[in-house]
Amino acid sequence: EYLADINPPELQKISPRTDTPLRELAEIELQFSEPVTGAENRQNYSLSGEGAAALSIASATALPGNRVRLAISGQPGEGKVTLQWQNITDRAGNLPKKQFANFFIDTQGPVFQADLPRGITIASLQDISVLYSEPVNGAENPLNYRVSGSGAGNLAVRNITKTKTGTYRVHFSGAPESGEVNLQILNVTDLAGNALLDNTLTVIADVTP
Repeated sequence: EYLADINPPELQKISPRTDTPLRELAEIELQFSEPVTGAENRQNYSLSGEGAAALSIASATALPGNRVRLAISGQPGEGKVTLQWQNITDRAGNLPKKQFANFFIDTQGPVFQADLPRGITIASLQDISVLYSEPVNGAENPLNYRVSGSGAGNLAVRNITKTKTGTYRVHFSGAPESGEVNLQILNVTDLAGNALLDNTLTVIADVTP
């Protein structure tokens, strides 16, 4: 008895993940739910979107476990990259339910704004509110904030609190001396791993009576 296969192959796994911003896109791996034909033909794939820029499919290599690895050449732009595939079927000729995947390329580092303008003169420093231009990693770690400068005195970052609005409150202990006070932010990156474009806030302390 012959049983017709009317179930389309499914995309079970894709790497890199499509829900996380990427700094680069050098290769893509697809895994289907069953053996497919046409997956090793790079002509069956295309890249589009503002992030695709000069990207192209250099090769498509079939791997064990119903997987295929796409090698990507060229430099990405900023924004969405859509990978589409066609002419890929299971042995019964069924097309996959899904024939595209979207990635987001983020090559630009975040910036931050503080509630103290750069270069402002202060007499004391208890806390500073810092707002990043996009979601970041590492912003809640007080070890990633460093105080330096001729006016640093015995200032030190005590702790960091994150508000409901997404602002990070940097709390200080100690007191400044007269001179420059630099707050340097280290090891804070966006979700794609891009470092801050400008990581230092400088204010002027004047503690003279």
